[in-house]
Parts: sequence; C-alpha cells; structure tokens
Amino acid sequence: RNLIEIFDRHKIKATFFLSTNCFSSTGKEYKKIKQELDAIIKKGHEIGLHLHPDSDYAIQRKTLRKFKATSAFFYNYGEKLKIIKTAKELIREHLGDKVSKNLISFRWGNWALDSKGAKALNRLGFKIDSSATPGIKGHSKDKMKYDWSRVNRHYPWKLSITDYQTTIHNNSNITEIPIATFDFFGLKLRADPVNSVLLMRAFEEYHKKADRANKPFPFVVITHSCEATYLDGKPTIMLKDLSEFISLAKKYEDVEFVTLKEAHRSFSIS
Repeated sequence: RNLIEIFDRHKIKATFFLSTNCFSSTGKEYKKIKQELDAIIKKGHEIGLHLHPDSDYAIQRKTLRKFKATSAFFYNYGEKLKIIKTAKELIREHLGDKVSKNLISFRWGNWALDSKGAKALNRLGFKIDSSATPGIKGHSKDKMKYDWSRVNRHYPWKLSITDYQTTIHNNSNITEIPIATFDFFGLKLRADPVNSVLLMRAFEEYHKKADRANKPFPFVVITHSCEATYLDGKPTIMLKDLSEFISLAKKYEDVEFVTLKEAHRSFSIS
C-alpha cells in the first residue's frame, strides 16, 4: 500500500512480481491480501510471477512436497516446470483467468534463474524475464545461489534456453530485460532505492551514455514491499528515496515510466 501511494502520487505504473506464498494465508489475512492485490490490478499495474520455492507454502501444499532451495540450480527441469506451472495455476485460481492470461513477466527469487529454468519459462509461454543482474553473482555456497557474472550487456536480449548467460542466442521467445547494475568503487550494485543517492547518480550516467538512437533503453529499478513498510505499516526512509528518484527521473523529457509488459512492446529483438 505504501508503494501504491508513491506511484499514485507520481501517476506512474509498475510491475509487481507476486510470490504465490500469499495464497497460503487464510481468514482475515487472506481477505486483506486479496483486497490489496485487487487494488493493484484495478489501478493498471502489471502482475508478474516471482518464485521462492522453499518458502512458498501455497506451491508446496498444491504439489504435496517440500522444496529446500530458492535457487533454480537445485531443481531438475521437470521440477522447475512443475513449480512454475503450479504458481501460474494459483494465480488463475485466486486472481482470475484475465490476470492469468496476462501473466507474461517473470523474476526468479534472489535472481536465481538458470538455463533449464529459462527453458521451462519458454515452454509455459512467458515473454519477459527480469532476473538478470549483469556482472553480479552471489550465495555461491548456499541454496540461494545466483550467477550473472558472465553477462556484461545492459540492453535487452533474447534469453537463451541452453546457456542463460549467453546474450547472442535466439532459441527462445523470452526477452530478458535486466535489472540495471552499476559499479561503485569495485562493487557491483543493483538499481535499488535502498542505495539512495547512488541510484540517482547511476541513473544520470545511464541517461547520458545509453544508446537510445533507435530504441528506448530500459532502466529497471527494483525494490521489495518489505523495504517499504515497518511492522506497524508506517512508511520507511526508502520510500522517501524512491519518491526523490522518481522526481529526478521525471525531470528528463525523454523518460517514461512503464511496466515491463509496456516496455516489451518497444523492442523487436531477433
């Protein structure tokens, strides 16, 4: 709700990547969650799918099994296909056929997509992935492992189903629209309002240098609802930084705020 207030104030739309774990709730909690999701949809924001199999009890109940890892690396192709398909079914059951049919955007939890995960997404009809964090990897020794270290491209590409870090293949129908990343004294950081003033400087550098001669350049910023609110519901400092970032970006006449689905229409990648 705190995020929605910021977006309403600035009159912009966003993509909400939904973890279907929310559908494991019951009673008053479920009604509150459903009310918020219905408001997101009614206001014209996009619903995408977000996977954390090890903490998604709705998926675990529906499949009658437990999953012990967040990362796609720890599941075989059949398991990944089952997890994603089950999540899609949960969205249809709880949010309706229209939302389910419009579900084309995806982000694996903790950015932890792999090649067979990309293959499963392609088979299930997704058109957009936004799991990539170019140049960044992490959690290499635990079950949240992700690795985009071989990717140095920031403009969208066709996601490969044989080597997900390769940006020159054309073997899927999925466009990878990566999260913007930038360097800060040897560290690779994601475009996230928790980075405050660094996000603003990174945006200004992208705006100055990114090639937009033939097509627009997508600068993808991420955040989480848990970063937007304290336990009592009050807004966090991050929300103030997010609002200031939006105000900064809106000063540029050639900048437009869109959902991933809307951004996808601007690209024709072969």
